[in-house]
Formats: sequence, structure tokens, C-alpha cells
Amino acid sequence: MDFSLRFQFLLSLHYCHSNCIVFTFIDFFAIVTWILFIGSLSQYFDSAFNGFSFPERRWVYILALSSSALCGLFIQHLSTLNMKYYLIRTIPVSIIALLYVLLSPTHPLALIVGIILLMVLAVILKFSLWRYKKLTVAILVLIVMIQQIVILDNNKNMAIKPYQQSLSTLKQHDYHSNYVNQLIKKINQNATGPFNRIDYMSDYALNSPFIYHYNGISLYSSIFNGDILKYYDKTLQINMPIDKNSTYRLLGNRQNLLSLWNVNDRIRVNHDDNLPYGFKINSEHKDNKVRWIHSKNTIHYPSAHITNKVFSNKELKSPLDKEQAMLQGIVSNNTKDVNTHFKANKNLLSDSTIKLNSAAWQSPTKHLLQVKQNNGGLTVQLPKSVSNQFKDLYFEMDLELLSPDKAHDVKVNEYTQERNKLTYKYRRFVKPVTIRIKASDRIRLSLPKGKYRVNLKGIYGEDYTTLKDASNSLEAVKVSKTKQGYTITKNKNSSGYIVFANSI
Repeated sequence: MDFSLRFQFLLSLHYCHSNCIVFTFIDFFAIVTWILFIGSLSQYFDSAFNGFSFPERRWVYILALSSSALCGLFIQHLSTLNMKYYLIRTIPVSIIALLYVLLSPTHPLALIVGIILLMVLAVILKFSLWRYKKLTVAILVLIVMIQQIVILDNNKNMAIKPYQQSLSTLKQHDYHSNYVNQLIKKINQNATGPFNRIDYMSDYALNSPFIYHYNGISLYSSIFNGDILKYYDKTLQINMPIDKNSTYRLLGNRQNLLSLWNVNDRIRVNHDDNLPYGFKINSEHKDNKVRWIHSKNTIHYPSAHITNKVFSNKELKSPLDKEQAMLQGIVSNNTKDVNTHFKANKNLLSDSTIKLNSAAWQSPTKHLLQVKQNNGGLTVQLPKSVSNQFKDLYFEMDLELLSPDKAHDVKVNEYTQERNKLTYKYRRFVKPVTIRIKASDRIRLSLPKGKYRVNLKGIYGEDYTTLKDASNSLEAVKVSKTKQGYTITKNKNSSGYIVFANSI
């Protein structure tokens, strides 16, 4: 960049009276390139070009355009440069490029071709080879063509080949299964309304709802809607199977949320060890090497309904409180609208005892835990008289691996979450998280060997009395899809709030 500014100064001396337009173009592209170079030092600059979401360098094509414009303006005025001036400024650039080629794990050969191009230009200037115009042009064109071929080959090997798939992949079960396709068509045909959803997502194709054409509870998008991110990570602390940015994966096997979102069917492959409360296996089908499991929700909650209850958001202390409040009515931040008091669920952590398992507290006040062996951690014991009152438990905690930097699994009884390395750029660290497990008097937090920050915040019991009562007492409304939108049919004497729990 120092070269471009100095070159701009030389050109201005030569063209200030005869070609002000050239000076303006160089000035413009030099300033743009400088701004982009300086901006590249900050992750906020990367975030701004990615919808103010996760920092990603998707703006480098603008830098390529501005720097290419500078190169183009430089080449057409190459003859105005002094040979000594040119060589002095190409030497450090060539050294940096060579070091980058040698030290970079990818060894970008295109830079070597670029260095050769600079050397050829130096020879042309030194020996005034511009006189042999055809030969000179032919050599330069040949070098540029070789460079482009090398760039294309490198790009194919680094950015395309590792992700290439054959046509047979499109017919594999983890992308598109004929059985699942027919099953989903049947489910959609028998759906009672337009908001019926299916609990299914392929790990290979995250946007499975687009492939099979159904309403799902998963989404892969980095800039879709900030409210969804808040809903998952802050409001309800939904713990997902893997901690990756830009993905929203299912609803943590939580029956209350599945009912709110009108999820009546669930599809899993090979096994379903963490079946939500209220779901029963409807059918199993073996398709080549895999076994498909289809379950149905036996609790029929009217997700579209009328309610008169308004709860205060300030009274809701835990994700379970919020779920139960939404099942019965609506939640408002405006205290003037509130007409119903909510009794918070008891935190059962005070009734528990915590034991160490192949682990030791380094600092209990700072919640630092050293796990000495794999599958070590904590065991939380509840009285059986307490755990037997509930069907599920909601386990709320802050948990973060501090060292070593490695991919690891977090296990809480039958639930497992895969977590990426600490340095993984798409890692999505959420605190606190709430994990739903089946009611048990023994909660086992199992971790790989390492140093962790662990802070147990709460244990809440769910007996599903609220869900069952709401299912029987709420007045359902009929929703029909039209070309213009939706038509709602209700009893003309009914009054209150019409709720569509599917919209956030």
C-alpha cells in the first residue's frame, strides 16, 4: 500500500495538468483499499458485512476489486516509473510473498507465479524490451494465464474438492430418504391445521424442512432473525445437540415447547433414547441399513386458542416458569396488562446433595472444577420422595471448559451435547443452559478430563399438570390457510386474546 501512495504522488506530478481524471481514480481506489485494509484488523468490520452477526470475511471481493483497479492503473503507466524505484519496492514484497509461500500450510503457488511476473516486468524495463511488443505481450499473457490456472487449481483443491459430493449422495438416507418422504407426505395430509410441525432434522442436511417440504423446528441461517436467537439462548435457554453458530436445532426434547409449537410427530433414525414425555412410538421401519422410528404426541394441546390470562414477565424466574405461563396465557412486560399471578416453581437444588466423582474443586467460590478422569464430574442426589413427584427435571447450569482446548461431550444422565474446540470459530457458547432429563433421584454430570467452570443454578420438576389442564380448558380456534394468509374461525361470543404460539 505504501507503493500505491508513492506511485500516486509520482503520477500526480506528471498528470496534474493533463489528466486529472486518472489522478482521481487512483486516489479513490487507494483510499478504499486503505479503509478495507484497516477494517480487516477488526472483527466488527467483518461482522458489519455479515449482517452484524458472526464475523465472517465475505467482503474480500470488494478489496480484490479496489486493489485490482490500482494494479490496472499502475500497469498502464508503468513506463513512467524509474527502474531503481520499482526494484526497491518489489524486493520486500517478493520476500514477504516467498516467506508466506514457505510458511503457509497451504503453500499458495500463485504467489510464486506473481513474483515471476514482477521479475519479468523488471527485465522488460531494464532492457527496454517494449520494442519487441508482440513477444513481450505474449510472454506477459502466458504468465498471467499460468497464474490463473494455478489459482483455479488451488481453489478447487482447497475450497471445492473437500466438499464435493457425488449424485449418489442425494439418494442416501441422511439427505433424502424415499420412506421419510412418503411418511412426511402422509403426516401433512392428515394434519389438522396449517401450523402442524414435525420434530425431525438430518445432521447432514440441516435445512431438512426445505428438502421434504414440511413445517419443522430446525433452521440453518446466520442472519434469519435475531428474535429466534434470543428465544433459544436467553428466554428459554434451549440446549441444542451441538454448540454451533447459525443453527437452531430442535427444542431440547421439552414437551411443553413441542406442544406450544404444535409438534405432533417425531422422526428419528436407528434409536430414540430421549423420547419426550407424552410421545409414544407409532411405527418402526427398516430401510436398507437404517431403522426409522416414528412417534406421535399423545397430548393434544390447542396451539391456536383464546385466553384471558396475562402474566408478568418479572414473576417468571426459570425457563420452566415461562413455558407454563405461555401454556396458560400470554406473557407481558407491561404490568398494567397483568391479571393473573404466577407461582414460581420451586428450585430443588436446596433439597439436593452434591458429590464429586473423580474430580476436585480448585476454587468452590469461583466454581472451578478439575476433572481428573474421563466421565468424571458431579453427582447430584435428590430424595426419592421429591423426584417421584415429577415426570421430568429441568437442570440449569453454567458450564464451560477452560483447558485443554479440545472437542468434548457434556453428558447429563441420558442427554448428551457435543461441544467444539474453544478455538473453533463457529463455536456458540451459551450460559446458562437448561437441560431436560427424565425424573430421577440421581443426576450425573459426566465430563472428559480437564478444567471447567461449573455453576449449578437450579433444578426444577415438571409433572405436566399445567399442560394437561391447559389442554382441557383452553378454547381452540380453527385456522385455515388461504391465498392471502390465514382465516380464523371462533365462537362469536368468545372474547380474549387469540394466541398463535408458533409465531415469535
